[in-house]
Amino acid sequence: MKLALAILLFLNLRTYYLMYADKRNAKRGEWRTPEARLHLNGFLLGSVGIIAAMLPPISHKGRKAKFVVIAWLCLLSNIVFLYLVYDFWAANGF
Repeated sequence: MKLALAILLFLNLRTYYLMYADKRNAKRGEWRTPEARLHLNGFLLGSVGIIAAMLPPISHKGRKAKFVVIAWLCLLSNIVFLYLVYDFWAANGF
């Protein structure tokens, strides 16, 4: 269980960093991370990192309605997935 939580924390910190790096690159006028890649990281258990990066101090992409909706859908899918995994582990005695 500790390993699963460590992996979950790592994935969210990585996604948060991707959002931070994209915001930094936007300010500098450099190459940007595609939104599809940010969404993919959100669906791959990094949705908390995306939502956290939309809040201050980063405040990245929080004004784009499409991005916000997809980020919350990522969170919902992550919650359902984690519930199903937990339910499977509990039913099989892991």
